[in-house]
Amino acid sequence: MAPRPAMPLVVVLALLGICGAVARAQRPADAVVGAVGRLDVDRNAEGATHAVATKDALVAESLRPPLLAYPTTFGFITCVIVFIYGHRGFWVVLSVMVYLTALATMKLTVKWVFVEYAFAFPKFLTGFHFFCSGLTCFLVRLRARSLTGAGLIAVPTVTEVFAFLLPISLATSVSVGADNMSLEYCSVAFNEMLSSTTCVFTVGLVILIGLPFNKWLLLPTAAVAMGCAISSVGEVNASLTGMLLVCLANTARSSKATFQQKLMTG
Repeated sequence: MAPRPAMPLVVVLALLGICGAVARAQRPADAVVGAVGRLDVDRNAEGATHAVATKDALVAESLRPPLLAYPTTFGFITCVIVFIYGHRGFWVVLSVMVYLTALATMKLTVKWVFVEYAFAFPKFLTGFHFFCSGLTCFLVRLRARSLTGAGLIAVPTVTEVFAFLLPISLATSVSVGADNMSLEYCSVAFNEMLSSTTCVFTVGLVILIGLPFNKWLLLPTAAVAMGCAISSVGEVNASLTGMLLVCLANTARSSKATFQQKLMTG
């Protein structure tokens, strides 16, 4: 187990880095306001046509790198998946790709629904998400049982339900709910950058409840925290409310992972 004095240092470093990134992210926003103000001056001096054309050119230039980066990254990941799982057959590769595609597009789709259709009901979306997930898992389990001829689905004991399954379910609900709510206040990119610090919360909780932990894992944890702070610099859509909701989601997500480890390892 890692020495306890090292853990608070990593947590403080992560939180300071995130807060500093949010504060510095206001500078690009000021720059955008200044640019809009200059466009207004140009419009008054040279006409509305020049201002609109300049603004459209700036928007098009800012959108070009993301539009190229997403399919490029998707193609690279596809090559990596084929290289790793290609020997297992086409269906395994397809299953992994479908899973990764769903994960990569889920938050983008949620954000798109919130913005394009003014759907301001993240809690309803979360509840419907869990209903569909539970129904799908139950049907898959029934189908697997009919194919394998296995017996009845195992039923946990009352102790297992209240000591482990209920906390895991609550943590999962809070995690997904807070994550969906954060998308109303910040961009998907900012959400994903802050979500990458889940490992910091997990390490703290693992050490807090006394589970085995390798102290050398503090090094990559600190690297992830600093990487999050660095990549957050320049985020125009930074939001304190969104950051707090993502941190709440990270805490719940790390609690779920810790409880699962405790349940499986005993």
